[in-house]
Amino acid sequence: MKRLKIYFLITITLIINSCGVNEEIGNQSSPKSSTYSEKVTLNKLLEKLKNRDSELALFIENNPVSNLKTNSGSTDYYFDDKNIVAIKNDKNEAAYSIPLYITSEKRSNILNNLSVEITDTNVDIKLVTIEGMDDGTIRYYASPFHAHQPNYTPSKTARIDCYCVTVYSDCTCCATHADGGCTHPNVFTSCGCSGDGYSDPTPSPTTSATKSSWTGGSGGGTSYLKTGEGIFLALQKMFKPDYEFSALEKHTIVNNYNYSKALIDFLNNQGFTPANKAFTLQMLYRIEDQQFTLVKQLNNAIQNFIYSQKSPLDVNLSAIFNNINLPENKKFNEIYKNLTDSPEFKKLFLDIFDDNKKFNVTFEVNDHVYENNDPSKKEVHATTSEDPITKAITIKISKQILIAGTTMSQTNIENAKTILHECIHAYLFVKAKNPTIGAEFIKILNTMYPTANEQHDFMYAKMIPTMQKVLSEIRDSVTTQTGRTKVQERTMHPTILPLTSTPWNWDEYYKYLSLSGLDEATCFKVDFAVGSDHWNLLGNYIKYGHDDLQN
Repeated sequence: MKRLKIYFLITITLIINSCGVNEEIGNQSSPKSSTYSEKVTLNKLLEKLKNRDSELALFIENNPVSNLKTNSGSTDYYFDDKNIVAIKNDKNEAAYSIPLYITSEKRSNILNNLSVEITDTNVDIKLVTIEGMDDGTIRYYASPFHAHQPNYTPSKTARIDCYCVTVYSDCTCCATHADGGCTHPNVFTSCGCSGDGYSDPTPSPTTSATKSSWTGGSGGGTSYLKTGEGIFLALQKMFKPDYEFSALEKHTIVNNYNYSKALIDFLNNQGFTPANKAFTLQMLYRIEDQQFTLVKQLNNAIQNFIYSQKSPLDVNLSAIFNNINLPENKKFNEIYKNLTDSPEFKKLFLDIFDDNKKFNVTFEVNDHVYENNDPSKKEVHATTSEDPITKAITIKISKQILIAGTTMSQTNIENAKTILHECIHAYLFVKAKNPTIGAEFIKILNTMYPTANEQHDFMYAKMIPTMQKVLSEIRDSVTTQTGRTKVQERTMHPTILPLTSTPWNWDEYYKYLSLSGLDEATCFKVDFAVGSDHWNLLGNYIKYGHDDLQN
C-alpha cells in the first residue's frame, strides 16, 4: 500500500509530464510492479467511495467545477469531475486523482489535486499541491484535506522519498511516427523528490516528443510541457507578479489545451510585452465564455492583432486567413506582412493628423472588384467602401491583380502600393465622418476633411512622400535582386525635345508608382498633361517597373 501512495504522487507527475497511456513504474531500489492509469467517470469513483466515505462522496458530487463559473457554490473547493484519473495495480488497489480548483488559493503557481486512495482496508485522502518553480521544475506536497473547511491554508508535510518514473507509451503521444506504424515506443524518465528542502531535477526525456522546449521570442521563450497543466505553469511565470490567475482562469487554461497552446506560442513568438499580455487575457476571457468554436478562430484573432499592432489601422483579415491556401490569399498575406515590416506604414497618418487612434477595417480578396462595388461598372484593382448603416469599412482587393496571367496582374511592389492606397482611403473615410478626431493637424488641413470625391486630391497633395518612404522600406522584400539589377540598367529620358538622359532613380519610381491611380486628381491633370514630358516619364517608370520587377 505504501508503494501505491508513492505511485499516486508519481501519477500526478505523469499527468503533467506525459501522455500516460500504459506505464511501468518502479522505485529504483525495488522490482517493478505492473500498474496502469486510466480516465474514469465520476460515477465510477462514487461507486467505490459512497460505501466507504459517504460524506466525501456527497461533497465531491455537490461541488462540480461547473459551479465555479456560475458562482453558485458554497465552498472554496470545486472538483473537475470530467477529468478524473485512476492509477491501479494488480492488487485491486486504486488511487484517484481529481483536479481541484480552490477559490481562496491566491498563488498563481499552484495547482491542486485531491488524492483518494481506496484499498480493501483503507481510504486515504490527501490534498496534493503542485507548485511550479521559477527554474521550470515542479515540486509536490501532500497535506490533510478537510472537506468543509471554509478557507484554504495548506500545510506542507515532510518530503516523500525520491523516486524515478519510466513511462512507455504508444504512438498516440509521439510527435513523429514510424512510416510502417509504431516501432518505437515513446520513453520518458523523470526522477525527483517532493517536500521541503528538496529540488526536483528537470525531467530528462529520451525523445523530444514528450517535452516542448521553446527558444526565441523577445528575451527568449518560456519552455512548457505539452499538457494543459504544463502550459498553465509556463503562463503564470510570464504574468507574475503583475497578474495572478483566478481558479476559473486556471481551469480554463488547463482544460483548453489547443487554445492555451496558441496563447503561449503567441507570447513566445511576439514577446511578453504589456500589450501582448493584455491581449492574451482578452482571448482567455473569450475562451472562458466559449466564444470560439474552432482553434482556427482564435488563431485568426491572434493574427489580426499581430498585423494591427504593425498597421495604421486595426485590421480584420479573417476572410483571408479562413482560406489561406488559396494562391491569391497567400499572395495578399505575404505582401501585407511585408508592409507591416515598414516602420513608416505603422505611423502612416501620425505626422499628418497628429493622431494615433486606430479604426477597424476589414479586408477581402474577391474574384472581381468593380467601381463603386457595382458589377455594371468597370472592373478595378480595389475599392474601399463604408456601409451606410453600420459604418463598417471594407477594403476589397481583386484576385485578378494578385495572380499571374491575367490582364490585371501586378507585381508585388505594385500590389503593395495598391493596398497602401486603399488604407489611406479607409482612414480618410473615418476622418470625414469624425471631424473631431485628430483635430490638431501639422500644417496640413485647416478647414475641412476630404470627402470621398476629394480623397485623390488629398493623397496627391499630402500623402506621396509618406507612400514613397513606405515603398522604399519594403523594396527588397517585394522585389528580387535580379529584377532590381535589370531595371537599374534602364536609361530614363526626362525630356524628349531636347533629349535628356538620366539613370534609373528609385525615389522617382516610388513617387510615380504612388501617383498611379490618381490620374483623376485635379493637380495630376495639370502636372501630367497627356503627351507632356512629365506624363511620358511617369508612364515609362511605371512600364519598366512592371516589366522588370516581375515576381
